[in-house]
Amino acid sequence: MATVTNLAEIRKERLHVLADMLAHARIFVPGDLALDTEWRSKTHSAVEAAASEDGLAAEVRDLLKEVLANVEIVEDVGFKRRSDRALAEYDGIVGPGQDIVYKYRWQEADGTWSSWRATPRTGKLDYPDEAREIQHRIAAAPG
Repeated sequence: MATVTNLAEIRKERLHVLADMLAHARIFVPGDLALDTEWRSKTHSAVEAAASEDGLAAEVRDLLKEVLANVEIVEDVGFKRRSDRALAEYDGIVGPGQDIVYKYRWQEADGTWSSWRATPRTGKLDYPDEAREIQHRIAAAPG
C-alpha cells in the first residue's frame, strides 16, 4: 500500500513541476525564455522524468516539449489557448479535456462590478469609457 501512495505522490509532484514550468513559460517573451538556461535545464529534466505519464501530465509535458523545441511558440495564439486550458485543468477550473472561455468584467465608476462577459474572439472589449478597472479570467466553456 505504501508503494501505491508513494507512486501517487510522485506523479502528483511531477505534474506540479510540469505545470510550474509551463506557467513560467507563459509569462515570458521568447527572447527572455531562450536565455533562461536554468528554466530550460529544469524543464528538460521534468519532461524526461514524465516520459511515461498520461492524462494531464502528458498534455503539459508535450506542451513543454514544444517550447523546448521552439521558444517562439509561446506567442502563438493556439499554443496559449492549449496552455491556458491545461493550466486551468491543473487549477481545477475545468474538468479533464473540458474547453475554456476567456471572460472579462469591469468596475463601474461607483465601484460596482459588471457581470462577467465572454471575451470576443477579436479581443476587442466592450466596456464604458468611465470603467475604472478591467479584470480577466478563464472559465469552463458551457456544454
